[in-house]
Parts: sequence; C-alpha cells; structure tokens
Amino acid sequence: MNFFFPGLNPEQLLKLQEADVPSCPFDIDGLSGTVIEEALLPTAIAALGVEILGEMPTPYQGIVSVSLKAVAADSPPGREKEPEPPAVQVVQWDRAGYNEPYRMIRAVEEILLPAVRRDVRLSYVYRQPRRTVLPGPPDSLALHLGEGEEAGQYTPEVILGIPIGPYVALQPEGEGRLLIDDGFPYAQIDGNQIWVLLTLGQSCNGHEVALFRKILEEVAAELTLSPEEKVERNRQRAAEKRRRSREAYVAACAARLEKAERSTREAITAGKAQIDGLQNELLRRIREVRGLERKLPQLQAAQETDLEKYGREFDQLLAVPKVREVEVESSVVKVFTETLYCIDPRSSLRHEIGRFRIEIHTDRAEVRWQNLTRRVEAYQGGRMHAPHVFLDGSACLGNAQEIFPDLIANYEFAAAALVAIQFVESVNVGDPAGAYINRWPVAA
Repeated sequence: MNFFFPGLNPEQLLKLQEADVPSCPFDIDGLSGTVIEEALLPTAIAALGVEILGEMPTPYQGIVSVSLKAVAADSPPGREKEPEPPAVQVVQWDRAGYNEPYRMIRAVEEILLPAVRRDVRLSYVYRQPRRTVLPGPPDSLALHLGEGEEAGQYTPEVILGIPIGPYVALQPEGEGRLLIDDGFPYAQIDGNQIWVLLTLGQSCNGHEVALFRKILEEVAAELTLSPEEKVERNRQRAAEKRRRSREAYVAACAARLEKAERSTREAITAGKAQIDGLQNELLRRIREVRGLERKLPQLQAAQETDLEKYGREFDQLLAVPKVREVEVESSVVKVFTETLYCIDPRSSLRHEIGRFRIEIHTDRAEVRWQNLTRRVEAYQGGRMHAPHVFLDGSACLGNAQEIFPDLIANYEFAAAALVAIQFVESVNVGDPAGAYINRWPVAA
C-alpha cells in the first residue's frame, strides 16, 4: 500500500529528504502531492511532525490519500505554543473510488477555513436520513453534503448564479438558520453543523464544485459577518442585482427597438420594390386595355359573320356520315352515332363495334368515346369500348394524337367528329390492343 500526501511545500519535501524518505511527486485530480511507501510511513510522519486524521481511496489502485494535521511541538521555555492551523477531516464519503472529494476538500481549505479558523469535518452521504454527527472537537464545524430527507421537488436550474440543472432537493430540519436564494433554501446552519440541502457530491464535476464554492462563500459570510456587515452586504448584493436587471432590461428594449428599426427598413425597401413592380404592371395593364379597346369594334363587326359560321359548322356536324344526333352541354359537344363497324384485316370479317357517344371537350381539347351498345373483355382483360378505346373512354391514338387538339382549337368540330368515327372503324392488329378485334361480334 502507498500513501498520497497532498499539498506538501518545499520545506516539508526537504525534511523528507533529510530523513532519507524517498518520495514520488504525483497529481490526483489536479491536486499535487507526494506518494510514500507504507514501510516508510512512520518515518515520514515523524519527519513532517504531522498526524493522520483519515484515509480516503483514490482512483488509483494501491494508493490512498491521507488527511494530515500538524502536531504541535513543545515550545521553548518562556514561549507560548503557536495555535495549530485549522484542517479538513473527511469523516465519511459514500461510494468512494467513484466520487472523489479532492476538489471539495480544496474548496473548504481555500474558502471556509481562512474565514472561520476552525477545523471542518466533511462528510457525504447520498440521500440518507440525518444521523448523529461523528464525534469531533466541540469547536469544529461539521459540513454535510447530500444528506437528509428528500423535499419532493427538484432544485432550480440556476442557484446563486451558477447553472446547475435540476438536482434532488433536501428537506430542512429543526430550527437552524436557512440560507435562501430566490425562495430556494440551499443550506442550513444549526449550531456547529452545516447542511447543504441538495445532492452535491455525486460526481464532483465542474458545475458542482463551482456551486459548492459559492455556497461556502455564503456560509463563511453568515458565520463571520456582524449584523451590520450582513445588512450592508445584502444591500450591495441587491444593488448589484438591480444593476444587472437594469442592464438586461435596457438591452432587451434596445434589441426590440433595433428589431423594429430593421423591420421598418426592410418594409420600406420591400414597399419601394413593390411600387416599382405595380407601376410596371399598371403600364402593362394600360397597354392591354387600350389594345382590347381597339379589338372590341373588330369583334363586334365580325360577330354576326361568326355566328353564321358557327351555325354552318353545326349543320356540317349533323351532316357527317353516321352522325344521328348532336348535343351541347357546357364545354362538351356530344356526337351520337349510328352503329359503327370495323373489318379485321386478318380474316376480312366485318365486326359490329356499336353505337357511340363521342364527347368533344372544348375546354381541354380532347376526345372521349363511350360505347352505348356493348363493352368487351379484350386487351389485358379490360372491358373495352373499342379495340383501341379503354374503359375510361380514352384511346391510344397513335398518329392521330396531334390531330384532335388542332381541330378543336379551330372550332372544326365536324372534322373532329369525322376523324373520331374513322378511328373506331379502323384497327391496327399489329398493336396489342387492336389484335382483340375478333372479340367483337361478327356483323350479320
């Protein structure tokens, strides 16, 4: 077993050297010290003039850390003994080897000991009911971390200005003085016992140590300042808090004004761009209206001629061979045919396809076929209106794909109806769909 002596100064290291005690410089969690073999422990203690108050495991196997206290030597005749400096004694630390207390010990040594000038017995017990404090000198302080009944709530995200995140809050007990931050009691002082009312010490990480040091500053002030000094300290803290709040308020207002100014500038820029666009649109609209005004008399003059033309187109539509009726509904011209036939070039047989309603859609320039006599199980097992006309009335037009839009756009409905009839009465048996012409009945 080896022993870690933390914080030895050059004079103490020289004493070990004079006593022929080999030592090995070592750092544990940022704390410098010296490692001494177990066989030389009595010689080292005698050379340094200290006694061991307690031992704690370290993250390193075979090395324990010791808490030391100076042993007062006999004073020369006629001279009083110098008081021993206060020290930290770790009396208990749960889950040793995982939660190492070195940073916490150093915080107590640097902040609390110089203020109270009393020995401090430090312990960490994770969420256990408060227990009888281990025996110690009556003038020492007992500092407890993480010990006590749960308060049934979590701590605030920020305590004493330190972002800590939610920790388990502990319940105050007895009638000890409470130290409070924004309504949250974070510590309790009861005689020579100090209770930290949250579960600090679980990991001894950066934010835990920062909050612990801040709590020690508040405890030291509570234990050492006079009532007048406490009043003045609270006044200064309140003034500082108001100053920070005022700065934050001014910054928030400035940010709102800056945002409003930025939004206004952006709106002005966008408005100007919109005005330019509207002016251009206005000019374009004016030109369009003037053009339409010039076109209107021409349309009015041609109206009677066009009406006569459309009437002649309707008459021509009725005159198309095999057309027996024409109806017009909204944007659809419906052409009703006589029975249409188609010859299978493979057998020269004439097949009866049926009577059709051919729908010419003027709004989207397309044609649909509806067989009013029969539908036949043909291409791909579908119920076809004709060899090349599918269930929904659409067709595989092939070379006629571009004919119908052109005819419909020019109001040549008679020609469109003629082509639509011819399409039903012709077949391409080389096409997979046209090969099923023999499924339609042979004409008598």
